[in-house]
Amino acid sequence: MAETAAPSPAESREKLPCSWRYVSVCILLPALGGGLNGFIYSGYSLYFREMGWDLGIAGICLSLGALGRIFFQQLQMRLGLWTAAPMAATHVTLAILVTIFPDKLWAVLGQLLAILFFDTTVTVEVICFEVFAGSENLARQAAGTLLASFTVGYAGSATYGGIIYDLWRWTGMSWFHTVASSVNLLLILTMPPVRNSWRTLRAKGAAASSQEARETRKRADSAQSDDSSRSQAIAATDVHVDVLNWPVASETGVPTNHAEEDPEKAEVQLEKPASSQTTSSTRSGKIPVEAIMPAIMICLNGFANHFSYHTVWVTYAIFFKEHHGWNEATWAGLAQTSGDILAALAISLYLKRKVVDLKETRGMRWLWYATTGQPYNVSCWMVIWVFLNLAIASPLLPISVVAQVLMGTAYTYTIKANTDLNVFYSLGSTETFIAMQTATRNADSLGTFLAGLVATQLYEVVDPCAPFYASALVVFVTLLLFTVCFCRRLGFGKNIDAAEEARCNRLQISRSNSWGSRSTSF
Repeated sequence: MAETAAPSPAESREKLPCSWRYVSVCILLPALGGGLNGFIYSGYSLYFREMGWDLGIAGICLSLGALGRIFFQQLQMRLGLWTAAPMAATHVTLAILVTIFPDKLWAVLGQLLAILFFDTTVTVEVICFEVFAGSENLARQAAGTLLASFTVGYAGSATYGGIIYDLWRWTGMSWFHTVASSVNLLLILTMPPVRNSWRTLRAKGAAASSQEARETRKRADSAQSDDSSRSQAIAATDVHVDVLNWPVASETGVPTNHAEEDPEKAEVQLEKPASSQTTSSTRSGKIPVEAIMPAIMICLNGFANHFSYHTVWVTYAIFFKEHHGWNEATWAGLAQTSGDILAALAISLYLKRKVVDLKETRGMRWLWYATTGQPYNVSCWMVIWVFLNLAIASPLLPISVVAQVLMGTAYTYTIKANTDLNVFYSLGSTETFIAMQTATRNADSLGTFLAGLVATQLYEVVDPCAPFYASALVVFVTLLLFTVCFCRRLGFGKNIDAAEEARCNRLQISRSNSWGSRSTSF
């Protein structure tokens, strides 16, 4: 973790409470979501080979699923967390279909699409941030625990997915999918932020109906007033024959129907702008101008991270079978799991980085803390990614296996580094965090999309090692862009918080945080 300003004694003592809120939000939901995301990769390529289906079709399907994930994530951000419930219900329906038709290509493709379309990662992250937004320290701890739980579920799924496939083939995979997605639906329905989102939607609908009813009543009253005015005019015509010489109502001071309804019209005119302003202010916030550049760099890193990792995920089972002679999905899945689990255990310990003043450090100690602190810890992980992509293509099996194991660790810590940067630049604003995290997840999905589209084609058409060389190139280019942009913004060898504060003072920009101003309780 990067150096930050020394925490107050109260903040240092803050710990996440051991409660159902903590267990359900930070452990159960992310672990289950990670399992649903990853279990299918242990056997899908082997199953396609077994059924005689074109593996390229699966790659295209995974790519389309990643694009669809972007759409559904945007839908959740625009409409609210309540949309996670119908999406999870649709996920269950598609999982049930493949238990009935496990040997049908369309059913299996629908299963792949469901896993990618209805990914709950952003939903769970937003729920976690809402619940633990009492302080930055709690939010960071919760985000770290959530990521560790997600990683355990995601990484473990490679192992138990391989075991399920080896023992019960695709029928067993389908039944596991159905049960896990059903439990996921039940957990989502119990989340208070999801229910609050639904209540907010209903309240808006009721308010809109009430406003429409008031406007209808006002139009009816206006029509009655017009009829009354016309009746009075006809009566006046009967009494006074010289109509042409009769003064108009405005000249005599007699109130017309417009004057009568002025107070109500004024009320309507005041209500409508207020409603519009409320809508715009409560709508999911955009990324602040000063955070756009960091957000773009975080998105680029998320894209490269997922491109590399999913290149491995979509090819590792078939790669180790055809390139190294591993015929069982279990062993390849176990190797895929171990690195992720290692990173998850390290993250779950919440090893707090020592707070140092870089101005008082010298030599190698200064270089170490400056290089491994925010935001350049992300650059360090990208350097590691480049070497791992080259190592997994090695013809030596031990080197290839070690690279595969460490890829899981690099992937997990890169996600953690990205989330920490989003938490930092959100300055405690839930709207900003949602916007930045959703943008990051969209970039992740784009990386997954290209990995599914490119990796299988490179594997089948060019060479089994070609996908990993392509990944190394993508990460290297991203590394250069990320490092240069942050060096230009913050310099090097400075605490990120102090550097941003100095930058804002130099540019005369106001910078304030809202930690603790809002939180959601169970």
